[in-house]
Order: sequence, then C-alpha cells, then structure tokens
Amino acid sequence: MQREGMIRSIEGLNMPPELLTSAGSCGFHLENNQIQYNILDPTSYYGNMKQFYDKDDGKKMKLLTSSPLAGGLLADRYVKYRLGADGRPPPDLSTSQRRHLQTTVRSWAEYHEGGGNTPWMKFHNLVLGTLGDISFKHRTSAAAVALRWSMQTNKHLGSVVVRSGLGLGKEGVDYDGRPYERTQDLREAFGFELDEEDMERLYNVAGKIDLSTDSMDDFYNGENGGFSLEDLSNKKLWL
Repeated sequence: MQREGMIRSIEGLNMPPELLTSAGSCGFHLENNQIQYNILDPTSYYGNMKQFYDKDDGKKMKLLTSSPLAGGLLADRYVKYRLGADGRPPPDLSTSQRRHLQTTVRSWAEYHEGGGNTPWMKFHNLVLGTLGDISFKHRTSAAAVALRWSMQTNKHLGSVVVRSGLGLGKEGVDYDGRPYERTQDLREAFGFELDEEDMERLYNVAGKIDLSTDSMDDFYNGENGGFSLEDLSNKKLWL
C-alpha cells in the first residue's frame, strides 16, 4: 500500500532491531518506532536498540518514546502523597497506573535494595523522593523532571508520547489541593537542563541499565547527549 501511494508512512510499535532490519531489507521504510521508556524502565532503549540507532540503519528512522511518566505515577501528586506505615499505594490509582504498579514498579523494585519493604514504599522513597528534590532545585514539577530525563538521555529521540493525566483525581487536584495545569507542567521540561549531579542521582535510582563506565557519557547531556535548549526550534516537540 505504501508503494502504491495509498498510505504515506508506516510506524512500528515495540519492534526489536532485528525486525526493523528485516523490514528495511524487504524494502519497507518505517518513519518511526515507538517504545516504552522512562526512569523505571529504560531497558528497551539501552542495549541492542541504541546500537541499532547508532548505526546508519537508524539515522533516518525516528524513535518515539511512550510512558515517560509511567502512566502518571512520576508526578507531584504522588511525590506529595503521605506514605503510611504499611507502605500501601494510594487507593485512587487509575487502571493504567495499577498496570504500571504491577509490572514496571515491581520489576524496578526487584533490582533495587533498600528504601522500604514494599515496591510502592521503595518507589516512593527512592524515585519520587529524588524527583521531588530535583524539581525543588529547579523550581519545576516532578513530571517536568521525569520528562526532561527522557529527552536528555536519548540522543535518537524524535518525540515523546505523553498520554497520562499526571495522576489527576476526580477533582483535578493533587493531595495538597493544588489544581494541575497539565500542559504547563509538561512545558516546563523545555525551560531547564538537568546537570551532571541530577543525572547521576537519577541514574542511581533508575531501572537496570547495562552501561559500561566508558559509555556513561551517553547518559549525560554532553556532546553526544540528548536534547539541549537550542532544540526548542523543533516544533514537533512543542506541547
């Protein structure tokens, strides 16, 4: 259909490098490939996928990352949530957030030691605590920090797909009564850069990443790093 001009572009969803290479060898040109990528689950990019995009094969194909906020769990609403002694998560999680809690958060918790006895307690103390500290430092939101991390650690990024409502409750406010400005909270990700100290703190609480000491520079916003403020001219990334 693409060859006959009936469709303009083809996009992939969670396609591994082997399948992308096979599609290219068959004459199919994919515009994008979308993968899940966030602080809790960065493994889908680091490894074979990153190597694929480092080669010529991946230069013409854009990489779209989804769930940068883990269904809305990486947001101020849960940074401010008062954790009980039992370490139980909030009772008002959405279906998407419960899915991330049962899969992404639990997988992340198995990789990290300390921080609490339950996956949610570990997540709240280690990840949300770090996001809260860094957001306070830059006078921004925790969601903006998580989104900035997704942009700044991925030099092959074409766009970020954000579907979550930042943990909005029925009233559209967080636990201290402040109403959410979803677009403004996300737009703030373009107004600052995470420094090396920030990136190292987030790296220490991130999901398992197979990086050698020599490749740590790829994780920072250096010469070969991700987005810098000059990239605001890319209107495809505007919110």
